[in-house]
Amino acid sequence: MGLDICGWIEITYASDGEAQDDTMWMSVVCLEPLVDGPDEFSEAVFGFSKRAVVKPEDFKPIASGRGIPSACSHGVRDDIARIRDRERQYGPGEFGGFTFASYAELLRINWDSMTVRPHESEWATVFRVLEALGSRFDHEKIRIVTWWVW
Repeated sequence: MGLDICGWIEITYASDGEAQDDTMWMSVVCLEPLVDGPDEFSEAVFGFSKRAVVKPEDFKPIASGRGIPSACSHGVRDDIARIRDRERQYGPGEFGGFTFASYAELLRINWDSMTVRPHESEWATVFRVLEALGSRFDHEKIRIVTWWVW
């Protein structure tokens, strides 16, 4: 059984320095239909692969293990509530890797030094969506909130 990638692309209209709360972030696009499964990009950036989950000490992902942002969209909060309900019923272990990264942060990565580039990965469609949003919103106000399902 493989890992599935879940999560959301979110945006905010909050101005810099404005207090963040759950009403400030909006779910824009669900990741599940856009990313078929983990690949080198998922592994390098988020630590999402069977290898990285089983032996995390062998990997140094750029944006792993950050958890869910304290202020997040309804889409993320609803998904996390369903995950917690399932974990109460069946126990933990099926979901993990909760983390996030801003579009600006992803743009600052030196992709030439990596073996994978986002537009050549399972995440190519996600990056096309991020680029479209980036033409309208500040790159710091766009982010991916993601996790895996075993």
